Amino acid sequence: MIAWQADFGYAQVMETSLELRPGRLYLILAPRQPGRRVMTEFTARLALEGEVRVLDAGNWFEAHAIARMVRRRTADLETVLERVRVARAFTCYQVIALLDQSPAGPAPTLVLNLLSTFMDESVPLVERERLLGRRSPTCGG
Repeated sequence: MIAWQADFGYAQVMETSLELRPGRLYLILAPRQPGRRVMTEFTARLALEGEVRVLDAGNWFEAHAIARMVRRRTADLETVLERVRVARAFTCYQVIALLDQSPAGPAPTLVLNLLSTFMDESVPLVERERLLGRRSPTCGG
């Protein structure tokens, strides 16, 4: 689905349909700029196919860029953009709460920049480690 060059530069997103399956976890690791471009394209493509939930933990969500990508593919911009549900988390506690509250179902959930809030030095390291190591009942823990 997503092609990367060896230098982590964004190469292309293939024109095939996305083959995401419910109950699976997909992880994309990338530096900030190419990562944002890939996730913006990914969000737009998923919204064209159906509902998509986005949990933005690092201020990566780019609504205008998604709208531009969608507009290039359909005239029904408003309908497609209404399929995108966005929640923002500004603390590691909010990330955990939003992940716990994310319903299981066929709509994919994209988590943008998951670990950024866990680098907050105002939260003691032992607490951040505890939260990262915690298993949610929805994740098989």
